Amino acid sequence: MTTIILSILGILLAAAAALMVVFYGGSAFEDGSVGAQANTLQNAASNVQSASSMFRMTTGAAPTAMTDLTTGGQYLSAAPSIEGVTAGTATISSGYYEVTAVPDEVCLKVNQNVGVNTDAQTVTNIPTARPTAKVGCFGTSPNYTFFGTL
Repeated sequence: MTTIILSILGILLAAAAALMVVFYGGSAFEDGSVGAQANTLQNAASNVQSASSMFRMTTGAAPTAMTDLTTGGQYLSAAPSIEGVTAGTATISSGYYEVTAVPDEVCLKVNQNVGVNTDAQTVTNIPTARPTAKVGCFGTSPNYTFFGTL
């Protein structure tokens, strides 16, 4: 009789643990994915910033397009691949590396990473900080723009 009761308790505990993983673990995995996308954007900007500095030192001018950095593979072998952002949305324009149509939650995480966002729900619009900030997001949903200063 004791064995049956202990077996039933074991099964109930295993079921409860499985439910906890489903309900609480799912959001942790989702948050991790958003964080990974934000870090991917920031790393891409860092790579483009470094390549831009090398380009500027070599040519004496700032790059005006991504092809300036990728042609011949001297500075970048290819444009950074950004998971979760459609192809063709990453550009170099007016001294900035820009990625358009970035999802709200990814921009929120980028701004949290760089210490701009204090609100946990909405993306702080930081166009006034753009000239001095190295990276960040600005705009309005669903058309947020990620930028990296070159």
